[in-house]
Amino acid sequence: MLKQESTLHPIAISQVMINFAASHGIAKDICLNGTAISSEDLQDGEALITREQEIRLIENLIRALPEVP
Repeated sequence: MLKQESTLHPIAISQVMINFAASHGIAKDICLNGTAISSEDLQDGEALITREQEIRLIENLIRALPEVP
């Protein structure tokens, strides 16, 4: 069985998602809950996050905005 390595993703996509949430009145802290992504990380355009962190952020958005497709 092959070991699947975690691919890192640019944090820029997370910044876009957080800005989208903010435009719907959702606080950044709600988006980041359980992701281990800090506000400082979001300020670093070179930062990378794991797939798991990105998925958790997406889950938080879905829960916070259930009526938004």
